[in-house]
Formats: sequence, C-alpha cells, structure tokens
Amino acid sequence: MVRKALFWSFSGNGATMLVTFAGSIVIARLLSPREMGVYAVAMATIGIIQLFAAFGVGSYVIREIELTSRKLDAAFTINLVLSIALAIAIFLLGRFGAFLLSEPTVASVLQLLAINPILGALSFRSSVMLQRAMLFRGTSIIGVLAMMITTGVTIIAALRGESSMSPAYGAVTGALFGTLGTILIAREHWSMRLSLFEWRKITAFGLRIMSIGGISQASARVMDIVVAHFLGLAALGLYSRALNLNNLIFGNIYAPMTRVVFAKLSEAQREGDRVADVFLRGLRMIIALIGPLVIGLAVLAKPAILLLYGERWMGAAIPLSLILVSHFITLSFAMNWELFLVRDELKVQTRLEISRSLFGVLTQVIGSLISLVAVAASSIVDAIFSLLLYSRHMPRLAQVEQSRMIGIYAEGTLLTAVAALPCFVLMMLTGWDSRTSLLPIAGTIAVGVVAWLLLLKQMKHPLMDEIELLVSQLAGRIARRHKTGAAEQQWRHSPDDGDS
Repeated sequence: MVRKALFWSFSGNGATMLVTFAGSIVIARLLSPREMGVYAVAMATIGIIQLFAAFGVGSYVIREIELTSRKLDAAFTINLVLSIALAIAIFLLGRFGAFLLSEPTVASVLQLLAINPILGALSFRSSVMLQRAMLFRGTSIIGVLAMMITTGVTIIAALRGESSMSPAYGAVTGALFGTLGTILIAREHWSMRLSLFEWRKITAFGLRIMSIGGISQASARVMDIVVAHFLGLAALGLYSRALNLNNLIFGNIYAPMTRVVFAKLSEAQREGDRVADVFLRGLRMIIALIGPLVIGLAVLAKPAILLLYGERWMGAAIPLSLILVSHFITLSFAMNWELFLVRDELKVQTRLEISRSLFGVLTQVIGSLISLVAVAASSIVDAIFSLLLYSRHMPRLAQVEQSRMIGIYAEGTLLTAVAALPCFVLMMLTGWDSRTSLLPIAGTIAVGVVAWLLLLKQMKHPLMDEIELLVSQLAGRIARRHKTGAAEQQWRHSPDDGDS
C-alpha cells in the first residue's frame, strides 16, 4: 500500500513538476520580472489573509482515530465557513493591496483569485478522504491535468496581452477543473451535509494548526511585500522566480513523500506500531533524494537561469543558490510538522514557529534594506536558527538517540557532496560562468548521478532498494509486453486449421 501510494504520489507530482517547469520557461519569456512581481504581491496578500483560515481541518480528518460521519460533516462545515470568510476578505482587501504598492492591477488579481477558496471547500471531503486512505492515483491524475490547464490558460492569456492577470486566469481555471475532477473520482465521499458536532474540539485542533502553519506562511508573505516595498516590484519578481524554482523541487518531490509518510505515521500511531521506524526510513530517503537535487541546482544556478529564462532573469541566480542552501539545512529537521502532529504536541511547535517566524522576518527585513542577495542570504541564517530550535525536539518525538539523527543527516550530506562535486569542480574551473557549455555540464551531472548510485548501493540505503524494485518492476512489464506482442504476432502469421 505504501509503495503504491508513493508511486502515484510521485508520478503525479513528477508530471506536475514537468508541466510547471516547462510552463514557467514559456511564461518567463512572455512576462517581465515586474509583471510577475505584481502577481507575487497579490499572492503575498492572500497568504497573509490565509493566516486566519489555515485551520488544517483536513489534518484532523486524516489523523482522527474514530472518524464518524458526524465528525466529517462538522469538519466540512468549519472548513466551508472559513473558506467563505477567506474569499470575502480577499475580495474586499484587494484594493488595500493595490493601495499599499500603488499598483491597481493587484486589486484585479486579488478579486479574481477570491474564487479559489470556495472551489477548494467544495472538494474538501473528497480530497481529504482519498488522502486518509492513501489513494493517490486519482488525485495525482487530476492534479496533473489541472496544472496543464493552469499553465495553458496562463500562456494563452499572456499571449493575448493580459499581463499580470494571466497567472490569475490560469489559477482559477485550473482550480475549477481540479475541484470538479476530485469530486467526480470520489463522489461517494462528496456531500453538503452540515453539522456542528464536536466543533469545539475541531476548532481547538484547528487553532493549533493555524498557529504553526499559518504564522509561518504569513511571515513569508509579509516578507514578499517588504521586498516589494524596499527593493521594488521587479526585485520581487526576480525573488519569486528563485522561490518558484525552489518550490518546484519541494512542492513536487518533498511534499508527495511527506504526504505518504504522514498518512503512514498516522496509521502507525492509530494501530500502536513503531512510529520511529516509519519516520527514520522516510527521513533517510528524503535527505538522500532531495539533498543532491537542491545542492546540484544551487551549484548550477547561473547557467540554469540563463538557459531557462534568459538574460533578464539573471538577477535570480545568486538568490536561488542561497535559498537552496538554506533549504538543504532545513532537511535536518524534515517532517517536523508531521511528527509533532502525530505525537499531539502542537502547542510546543507553536512556540517554536512563533520564535522562528519572528526571527526570520527580522533578518529578512534587515536584508531588504541592503540588497536582494542579502535577503536570500538571510534565509541561511534563519535555517541555522531553526535547526537550533528543533534539534533537541526531533529525537525526543521520534524516540531515537540524537546520534542516530545526526548519522542520517551526515549520510545524506555525504551522498549530496558526492553527487554535486563534479558540477562544483566544473563551475570552479570556468569561473562560475553562466555561459558554461551544456555538454560538460551534462557530463558532470551524469558522473555525479553514477557516483551517487554507487554510494547508495555501497551503503545498502533503503532508497536504493526502492530504485532497484522500481527498475525490476519496469523491466518485468517490458518483458511481459514483449512476450505478449511476440505471441500475438506468431498467432497472426500461423496457418488456419483448414490449411493444415
């Protein structure tokens, strides 16, 4: 069940990543950094407002041991009320966002995006029940198709000269398709029944979730507005491009892994199994897979930005490198939210996240007074501070020795260094030239991948077990198809009974 869930989660997010990645290249050629900055300001404003709607009711449904229909009705009701309130707030505060940055287009973008919370509320039941059951096939397919529609509509709108409104048109169209598709594939779970059964318990749980994820999300969005205010919309456009590339990795590789691990952690907690085994295996695989990706891209940021987006986006290269390095550091306390949630210690994490958010805002405000590179560099300081906050809690919650956690991170760091070293040497030799030839870059990437695979094999790493299993299954499918095709061909060319 877990491997199947991981397969569909990864397949869907991998396809989504390819669509998003390809679309971002086209969109970057059509829209300027300033136009993207306008859309980023609108999204930042929404992010701040969402602080009051980040109730995490879906997490309550996934985690609940005895989930009854009345509890599900109540979760849907609370989520619906919050979504309606959020939609109204986004619509009414659109003009406040425009006034803040003297950019009328922000208001138009916000008022259109106010539709999305309502759409998400309508598919709440279906999507959350599919995740609780670890049935990711349907949601993965719908997610890929929705992203294709989002990207396609955005590109068409940009070609028609819709400027900063283009991503908003794409986002709303994709959300509409995603809502209808999710409801359709899980229609047995869909209902509009309302209830306030145990609403106090669900609300208390939601407030704890809000204080963790909501504050962190809101602080990040505040910083987007601060960057736009001090450094300008064009600078925010460059910074959002760097963040988007980083989010492409974490949103489409890290997120699907943690979704499956969280579902498995919740199942282990409900059934009294060892949560530590599930957590540690997931942590090893996450660091071993994502570490080389983020550091490899950090090393190749300059040629990557030039190749993908063009000369006018080169200002995003160094910020991208610094942001990726900071996120490599945060891998040392990966899945902290999932672990705190299954252990029911959200109050502790609330205090940690408040401290982390306040420190992060302070350092990034200081950075925005200097330069865009300083803003990105402050994310490394924030990551180190966060590591210090979480370092003593993670082993306790996982119920393992801290030395074992350090060993896993050291193992991942070694794998990352081996994989990224060839590219690092190449960029050193070329003076970090953004116009470094693609052929040697491709060659060093290949060498790094081979070295990474050999080291995984030598370590007997669980990720290598999954890779070998996947290769074996693919080879078996190809062999069966070849055998079936050969049998069909032989049957077509065999003589009829009457000719024998």
